[in-house]
Amino acid sequence: MSLLLEELKVDRVEIASARVSEGEFRSVQKIAQWAQAHGYIERLEVLGFVDGTSSLEWIADTGCKVINLLIKGSLEHCTYQLSKTPPESIWLMLGKVFLRQRRWD
Repeated sequence: MSLLLEELKVDRVEIASARVSEGEFRSVQKIAQWAQAHGYIERLEVLGFVDGTSSLEWIADTGCKVINLLIKGSLEHCTYQLSKTPPESIWLMLGKVFLRQRRWD
């Protein structure tokens, strides 16, 4: 992490996907602790999903602050996987962004 952020000056690093495993959770916590101590916490990203608040809580509990939100927006995904219309899917996504904002502000 130090090489990427300090020496190569990479703007952001996606370090994990939310809710993969307990081991992943512990690893992300350790990376977040290091990043917080060195002033890089805002430059770490974790991939999250439109899954209610599950991804948000997982990411917040690791100590990370930035979510890279994966949103699938095809008509097939909205209709058959989410059982939503495209506008309902957009509102779901906006609600997730609002929840994220409230959690960290």
